[in-house]
Amino acid sequence: MIDSEVRKIVDECYQKALTQITENRDKLEALAKALLDRETLDEADAYAVAGFPRPPRPELLDPAILEASDATEGAPTA
Repeated sequence: MIDSEVRKIVDECYQKALTQITENRDKLEALAKALLDRETLDEADAYAVAGFPRPPRPELLDPAILEASDATEGAPTA
């Protein structure tokens, strides 16, 4: 029972990944070419080469978010 459910989840994730790679093949190839040319890319360059808008970083938008995440680091978990 568990094995068949795990297989179903893995197969669904594989198909989703394959679809995304196929639909974004041009972006994947642009990233591969840029990496061959430059060897490394920082985050901003990777987004630019792939043609994706760079998502905003929450900690840069709201200092309270950064403070809250700093306060929870190292805190004991239940």
